Amino acid sequence: MEKMKRTPRNYDGSKPTGKEVKELLPGMLAKLSAKCDYKPLQILEAWPEIVGERIGKMTRAVSFDEGVLRVQVKNSTLYSLLVEHEKRRLVTEFQKRFPAVRDIWFKIG
Repeated sequence: MEKMKRTPRNYDGSKPTGKEVKELLPGMLAKLSAKCDYKPLQILEAWPEIVGERIGKMTRAVSFDEGVLRVQVKNSTLYSLLVEHEKRRLVTEFQKRFPAVRDIWFKIG
């Protein structure tokens, strides 16, 4: 028994369902340039501004590489608070300004 292929919704049979590269390329280039239009130093310098003065005094953004912001935290209590309660919010805030930020890793030190 031969399987029947599913016909896409709203397909009238008169045109191909694929898209040409020339249609896709401008959008893809715009997305890529938005992700790459940053400098790691800008992201590191934005850390105290985004987290606020109080937390900024007890933490330090150390590096940004491959979409991951690494932050040094002074004590285990603050580490726990940031990882458990604030990480998701902070990642979202950074992504608003810097779409290249995918994650934040905290380290006690």
